[in-house]
Amino acid sequence: AALAVAMLAVAGSAWASESAAAASGITVPVAVALGALQGATEFLPVSSSGHLALGQAFFGVDPEAGGHRFAIVAHAGTLLAVLWMYRRDVLELAMVPFRPLTPSPARQTLLMMVLATLPLGLVLVPGVEDAILAVESSTRLVGGCMLLTAVILFVAFRRGSEAGQELQPPPPSPRQAILVGLAQLVAVLPGISRSGATIAAGL
Repeated sequence: AALAVAMLAVAGSAWASESAAAASGITVPVAVALGALQGATEFLPVSSSGHLALGQAFFGVDPEAGGHRFAIVAHAGTLLAVLWMYRRDVLELAMVPFRPLTPSPARQTLLMMVLATLPLGLVLVPGVEDAILAVESSTRLVGGCMLLTAVILFVAFRRGSEAGQELQPPPPSPRQAILVGLAQLVAVLPGISRSGATIAAGL
């Protein structure tokens, strides 16, 4: 509930001023269209951020003038949907810290999730955000990243894997978690699908 309130506050402040919305190019109809695009592509390995960047280019939205912030808010909205859809799994993982000494698949999974998240700390290195904005502003670079996503998925599925053939596969190993985390790091570029990179690295 607190997260939802925070999201509403961010969204409300973003559209509190009509002049600010006009300056950024994000009017209410444009926001609705981009939100629908985000919702349609988020759960497919096709890079929702890349599609948002292309959508913003289509509508003439400048990433540096508000488009980048809009993309962040849109992805946060998707996060709420994911938390709701997987609420049972999330609750099971949330209970692990209350039973820190009890071995369980959920405990191992949570530890590996934390480990896989660590490489994303490199995004905080100065200059990385500027590089992301530069890609967002170039439809050619976004398109190139989308083609790279296609290649990554083709190679991963072409290679084949025994993953997913077990009814209850074991949690990933530390090495596997780091590799998935590095794939997530590459996927901060618009056009490279986070879910696609994660699936490919997992395979």
